[in-house]
Amino acid sequence: MSQDELGRRANYGAGRGVSISRIETGVNRPSAQRFRDIAESLGVEADELAELARARTAAIADRQGTGTDTTPRSRRRATRDRLQSIQELVKARTDRIEELGTAFNEAHELARDRFFLEFVAAANAISGAQVPELPAEEPRVDGSQDSQPEAAADGERLSGRIAGALADGAGRAARAGVGGAAAYSTFSAAAVLGAASLRGAGPGLSGVAATNSTLALLGGGTLPAGGAGIARGMLLLTGIVAAPLTMLAAGGLFLVARRRSKQEDERLTAQLDQSEAAIVATQEGFDALADVLPRATDLLVYIGTHAAHALDRWRQSIGAGAVDWRDLTPAQRRAYRDFVSVAACELSVDGIDAGKFMTTEGDDRKRFIAAVDETLLHADRTVRALV
Repeated sequence: MSQDELGRRANYGAGRGVSISRIETGVNRPSAQRFRDIAESLGVEADELAELARARTAAIADRQGTGTDTTPRSRRRATRDRLQSIQELVKARTDRIEELGTAFNEAHELARDRFFLEFVAAANAISGAQVPELPAEEPRVDGSQDSQPEAAADGERLSGRIAGALADGAGRAARAGVGGAAAYSTFSAAAVLGAASLRGAGPGLSGVAATNSTLALLGGGTLPAGGAGIARGMLLLTGIVAAPLTMLAAGGLFLVARRRSKQEDERLTAQLDQSEAAIVATQEGFDALADVLPRATDLLVYIGTHAAHALDRWRQSIGAGAVDWRDLTPAQRRAYRDFVSVAACELSVDGIDAGKFMTTEGDDRKRFIAAVDETLLHADRTVRALV
């Protein structure tokens, strides 16, 4: 069985072969659930696999003559090896997130500039557009088995808010003398918070448009305050991914290369233990994040390409200049409403808080991952059905 196949059977996402390789070489340790999945994939019980691993480790130590070597030099070498393993894994994580984040940000800007803002501009020329009635807000239980209707209701509410913001003139304020990112963030604030809240802000991006943080963007930024994909939050996000190294930064690293007292040895060992535990504890979230980002990127590329082409055809059909809603054909009105739904899907994808993949724990993390998966599935199905 290849590493990639084992990773697939054990429910790992993208980069599963690399994940299995790191476990095999001791660079990473799987969580308890991952360990059970790996054991099941190998046809053994988790306890049996653990015992096999202990026996294999002891045999290797005996062959290398390190099983009973407890000299200071040996301990320093072991400490350096542990630190190097942590550094290698954290670097691999941050490199992966930077790679995926860059691709996402490029897709975000493509969808924002070629579809979202172009649709806002086209909608500004239509007077009297109908605004759908918003569905009632209901308590939401993320990650439930019957979660797709919840995502649909969320999307419908967001679509209604976008339509309301367009009808209330928020699009004109968003495009008044500002760049694409600022216009996108201004309009997003109006759509999420209500267009009325934008009236006192004006085109200068003051007030609620500049300060509100209702929608957390990927990487820790906010749509109202920046709207620039995850680029603004990249350092924050990679810092979260690299958190195990920060545990060693405050006094631990310099101890590795010199002789240490017993107390210093114990302190450094505790820091290494803490860092390794953090790596294990966040692995599930990291795997989920590495799975979500490419899916979100693919959807945004689709919107920036296919939805943008459909929008161009629609704009040509209604002609240039001011248009009254009553003058549109039923097909043109339907297309308008479809574009509102596509815009809502784009906004919902941009609103995923990537930091939570690494900062939530246990059942909270599982519910969050399930809710994000639900959002992406619904958005993808909706966009591809409409465009």
